[in-house]
Amino acid sequence: MSKVLNFYRTRFTIVLFISISALTLLAWHNRFILDDAFISFRYAYNLVHGKGLVYNEGERVEGYTNFLWTLAMSISLYLGYDPIPFAFILGLLFFILSLVFTFKLSSLIFHSRNMGLLTIILLGTNYTFSSYATSGLETQMQACIFVITIFILITFLWGERFTTTRV
Repeated sequence: MSKVLNFYRTRFTIVLFISISALTLLAWHNRFILDDAFISFRYAYNLVHGKGLVYNEGERVEGYTNFLWTLAMSISLYLGYDPIPFAFILGLLFFILSLVFTFKLSSLIFHSRNMGLLTIILLGTNYTFSSYATSGLETQMQACIFVITIFILITFLWGERFTTTRV
């Protein structure tokens, strides 16, 4: 019985990996850069070049939508890289983490890895969710932080008795 169960778990893990990979490719296929992303890029550029966290030098207006994302974009500029590919990569990493933790959360709630897989397929094929993975904005980072927070909260509140999942 143990060998059969291990075979099923291994096969399911492969299917899960292929599903997340295919959904990531779909997000890459749907990629675009939103014009508002360039606001964060400009703030990050000015920050890296010693002008402060400003859009125009000498003007103190907070015009970016997310402080943490703007700081993250400044990393690529500090290292001398174009922020657009960096935003694509970072967005896709947050997309993958969102799918992984959505799978974990759904499996936990429904006590079924199959339901977890169905949930991430439905989420990952949603055009808005997949295309905003590469929009250059903080959307995917916020979605990722949200789902991880909910997962941690439910795991903490429900305790160990709900952490086992059925097939």
